[in-house]
Amino acid sequence: MLEDYLKENNLIITSNKLDVIIKINNIDRLIQYKVMTKKEFLDNYCFSYDKKTIKYLVEKYNLSVENALEYLNTLIYLNDNDFGSLKLANLIKIKKELFDKELLYTNPLFRNSLINTNIIVYDCWIEPFFKNILDNYKYEMVKSNVDTKKINLYEFSSINDEIGYVCYDIKKKLDSGIDINRIKIIST
Repeated sequence: MLEDYLKENNLIITSNKLDVIIKINNIDRLIQYKVMTKKEFLDNYCFSYDKKTIKYLVEKYNLSVENALEYLNTLIYLNDNDFGSLKLANLIKIKKELFDKELLYTNPLFRNSLINTNIIVYDCWIEPFFKNILDNYKYEMVKSNVDTKKINLYEFSSINDEIGYVCYDIKKKLDSGIDINRIKIIST
């Protein structure tokens, strides 16, 4: 299926790079391609950061490493417009400060390289922000032909109903000859 969409100069955005590389290497023709995850694409398209950036946020704003990473992952989605919210205005100020101190890294050639690139988004969900970026270029969404396994989910009004159903279902499976070691119970 994927091979039907491949042309010259392909950029494939996927959540499973190894699977895509294996599929492409099994094709009988020579194809120029690059495979990226959505995060790698956004790092190249918007900005990326390193340990210095995290350290700066931790020290300057007295954040935990986890909070600093959350800030950085949120900054990608902000443009420079003031939305009238003090919190968003502060995040925009932090983003500008990080750019001014050269702690956020951009790839200026990346956007230009996308102009003549056949972009394929393969088995990857895209949120509106990512779709808005892709709408500036020609791209195709491709889904694999993998069958999804049907999973039954049950909800009960009481714990007694749930326990009764689980016991009944286990007994039914044992009576049909299923080994008890093959029966799994998952609870959330």
